Amino acid sequence: MLDPYLFPDSEVLKNKLDIKEKDKLEIVEAEYTSLLIGAIAEENTIKGDFSFEHLCQMHCYIFRIYMNGPGNQE
Repeated sequence: MLDPYLFPDSEVLKNKLDIKEKDKLEIVEAEYTSLLIGAIAEENTIKGDFSFEHLCQMHCYIFRIYMNGPGNQE
């Protein structure tokens, strides 16, 4: 069965940057998320009760720029 969240004939998640190489996507993902998480921590903008729902909202916020799929509305 084909996974609708992966590029065809690949194990790479579909993404808004259209990166189809697993190694390249991992580098971009690591660099971007570490910068954004650092900025969030520095600005102390993480507000909430850290419930499951809150953590899901944080995940969507962090990965919204380049990921498609569950939880990402864009």
